[in-house]
Amino acid sequence: MNMTKTIELYNILKDKIGNEGSMAIVEALEDVSVKVKAEAATKADLELLETRLSNNLELLETNLTNKIDNEIKAIRSDMKLHFIVLLFVILLTNPKAIDLLAKLLGIFK
Repeated sequence: MNMTKTIELYNILKDKIGNEGSMAIVEALEDVSVKVKAEAATKADLELLETRLSNNLELLETNLTNKIDNEIKAIRSDMKLHFIVLLFVILLTNPKAIDLLAKLLGIFK
């Protein structure tokens, strides 16, 4: 607390609760004020925190993007494999499909 405010507070309290009570309250408030100022974050502290959080978010975004890209590649590979297996199943279980494929490829006339 600044000195002017401290004196004003002391004078207001002195009239209500006396010298001893006023001094005790003013001293307690000054102690609290000192502790709060010591523990309060400064603008530099907040800027450093903001930078760290920003860097962490960028790293997280990069990691998630890479993981998503890898998952998409894996899913596409699985889909290709399933398509090939399904195509062979259709060809092997449907005689008309084999005839059609043979005609399209010109194997049989």
